[in-house]
Amino acid sequence: AVVVPAILLLVMNRQDIYPRYFLIGTLLFQLSLARWIASLLETEDGPQRRYQQLAGGALLVAFVAANATLDRQLIVLQRGHYEDAIRWLQDHAESERILLGVDHPLRHRFPLGYYVARTEIGERLQLATRSEQVPDWLLVHDLNRIAQPSETVTSATGVQFRLQKIFRTAPLSGWNLLIYRRDNSE
Repeated sequence: AVVVPAILLLVMNRQDIYPRYFLIGTLLFQLSLARWIASLLETEDGPQRRYQQLAGGALLVAFVAANATLDRQLIVLQRGHYEDAIRWLQDHAESERILLGVDHPLRHRFPLGYYVARTEIGERLQLATRSEQVPDWLLVHDLNRIAQPSETVTSATGVQFRLQKIFRTAPLSGWNLLIYRRDNSE
């Protein structure tokens, strides 16, 4: 459950390790553990049955407690925040047209398309799809949960953007969304 993903991560020399890498193995481990606990609880009455029931209950409590922190974060922080990011852009962009660049077109295209259709922003939001288009805003995904994101980023064409807003997400699912605005102070 844990050994194979850990070996793969070591072999691949990954610096970023996320709980989701272990979800399938953990699920299989939980199913095996549940089957084992069920077999303990199905034993005939006797002096050991009470201890087996207590052991099964203790394992259940340990499982719930171990997952409580991550589950709470998922409930509080939710997943993604694309709709919140779009509404924030709608409220903070002065111009009628919002030209938005993204750091990962494939990763952002479907969530943006879904949430743009659910908000009033409509045609006002346009994705910068060509390299000669210099966006006013930049949407960046961030998988780092610990470090503070960079206050500025520079595009491949040398345009500098300044961090405006961070939308944090739960560690189990999704990524933080960072909104940068083109820095026109130069």
